Amino acid sequence: MLTYNKMKKLSEDLHSSYREIQEHLESILADDNLVSVQNRVEEGLKLTVSFFNPYEGMEFEALIVNEMEFKQMMKLKTTEELLSFLSQRTVA
Repeated sequence: MLTYNKMKKLSEDLHSSYREIQEHLESILADDNLVSVQNRVEEGLKLTVSFFNPYEGMEFEALIVNEMEFKQMMKLKTTEELLSFLSQRTVA
């Protein structure tokens, strides 16, 4: 049975993980507070990354749909690489 304390711990762990991903992406984009990370549970678990593209002057959402894409995203080191990667996965 799921207890309140277990649910709270899972929630805290998930929030901590999202914060770590967000900080990593912000460090690459050199832009604080313009990246947010959430999960979507529709047709499986997907990671949603909201980001601001300074070249287009707009905010976008990208979906990271599997572990391979997630690992690839976390290995990117430059703003150009990350923006290109996220832009290829932008949802309408």
